[in-house]
Amino acid sequence: MNTEGLSTLKWLIIIRWLHDALIENAFDTIENNFQEVDKFTKWNTWVRIWRYILK
Repeated sequence: MNTEGLSTLKWLIIIRWLHDALIENAFDTIENNFQEVDKFTKWNTWVRIWRYILK
């Protein structure tokens, strides 16, 4: 993906962290379907802050 200006700033500060958390949650869900013990990856501080702000 190529970004310019404000979009680059949004990617670096907001979207990148939320995107990574989404992917980690998706893989955890898949893994939980095949394992007996459920796994949940803890969100980092940025994800928790942005989820709080954006809800």
